[in-house]
Amino acid sequence: MGRGRQPPARLGLAGAKMGAMAVAVGTASSELKAAVEAPSRWQGHVLGIQTAFQPIRRLDTLAVVGYEALLRIVDRCCRKPIAVPEWIAAYKVEGGTEALGHAERWWWTHHLQRAAGLGAPGGRWLFLNAEPRTLLGQDLAGLGGDGQGWGRRVVVEVTERERETLTRSEWDAVGRAIRAQGWQVALDDWDLLAGDWSAIEGLAPNWIKIPAPALSGVRGDEDAARARVAALATGGIRVVMEGIADADVLQSARALAVPFGQGYFLGRPRPISDGSASPRKGSSGAWGPGKGSHRV
Repeated sequence: MGRGRQPPARLGLAGAKMGAMAVAVGTASSELKAAVEAPSRWQGHVLGIQTAFQPIRRLDTLAVVGYEALLRIVDRCCRKPIAVPEWIAAYKVEGGTEALGHAERWWWTHHLQRAAGLGAPGGRWLFLNAEPRTLLGQDLAGLGGDGQGWGRRVVVEVTERERETLTRSEWDAVGRAIRAQGWQVALDDWDLLAGDWSAIEGLAPNWIKIPAPALSGVRGDEDAARARVAALATGGIRVVMEGIADADVLQSARALAVPFGQGYFLGRPRPISDGSASPRKGSSGAWGPGKGSHRV
């Protein structure tokens, strides 16, 4: 990661709300100090790092059942957003899985601290993203501590796209590592019709997230798609349609009996202010239609 050769990138304050985290970084353990050093491409830059929360809703009532915590990184030298996949790829190239794992621990800690501003979970879930391989070498204990109880309502999302890079035993171990903390597992990016069922058997997810663009491959085969959704529900797996961008996509998801969804039409990712009881609402109604929460 270039320690001792170049000064680390400074993590700038992404608005006043980042003040508490800035103090935490300054007093962090050596592991977390290493994690917040940026890849060399951004050495010497001032980076604004922020958590945004996107609501996940029931598609029948539009009640909020959870939030996905999303990392937002901005190069403040030029006010340019840094794509998270690009950031993760740089960590992998320069520091490997171990460095990425340290970074993920720091991001998760940050997400959980920010989640306290959502108020008590009240039956809602907090979805956190992870690279599957980094979970194999991490001690996840102690990551769930926060003042509002969100650390006990975590769903860890891992992508099916990584399945072929792991052996069956490693894939099984990923699921065990997550469940050992009392958390739930979500399989992300699963193709409703072409998705590999062996990924489900190995990971034993509680949730499956399917991308809305895959709906184009469902047309003409709606009965098979509905049957798959029903089969997952029978197995106790909750299905979430991601990327619901407009009313037409919402209607298509409902027609397939998909019970949960997220996307810009249902609520844009937004940060929250420290100590607020609920996400900020803008005049644009960015948090989408519907109110309330629902235990699932």
